[in-house]
Amino acid sequence: MPPLSPEEFETLWKTASEAPAVQQVAVNPIKIDVSLSSALDQYAKIAGQALTQRRLNEVDHDALVTAINGLKAVLARVNEEELLAPTLADQAKKFEQQIQDRVASLISMVRR
Repeated sequence: MPPLSPEEFETLWKTASEAPAVQQVAVNPIKIDVSLSSALDQYAKIAGQALTQRRLNEVDHDALVTAINGLKAVLARVNEEELLAPTLADQAKKFEQQIQDRVASLISMVRR
């Protein structure tokens, strides 16, 4: 790219300082499973790895897996997703507001 003339630079500078270029982008939502069932699945995997590595004995591993399966059965019965929905919706609104506040702060810094 050839160097800008002083006039071209001045025009570019004025344009950037008055109205910075903003590009709209499409962002796919991030999906995170925050259910207790998901956490229990991960815990069962960790327990399985600990058993394989001999950091956990079979009796304790089997007790953990039995307890996890029992708790997951109760969570399925009470409809865990429905139980969590109001709390997750509130948290999502808070996160969205925090993101909007941070973006607004960044934009105001650029405009200074």
